[in-house]
Amino acid sequence: MSERDTRVRVRERTRKVWEGARYASMGIEFGLSVVIGYLAGHWLEQRYGWSPWGSMIGILLGFTAALRSLLRLGALEERRARERRERDEG
Repeated sequence: MSERDTRVRVRERTRKVWEGARYASMGIEFGLSVVIGYLAGHWLEQRYGWSPWGSMIGILLGFTAALRSLLRLGALEERRARERRERDEG
């Protein structure tokens, strides 16, 4: 096996590891978005007496931010897959 083949295999494995890490981090990001939204809403409750609406609105905003991030990752992966298909076909 040539040195070039080895480099290509290492590059491919590295790319797969980073893709896996990106997907794993989405769970953490999703959870943190909701928790941060809740904490911000709880702070609003304590500060302005908005109970229970502060927490509910905070959780909803956190969930919305997490869902937006998930959709952006999906669109990015779809674009990358399309580019790979086009590169492989052409």
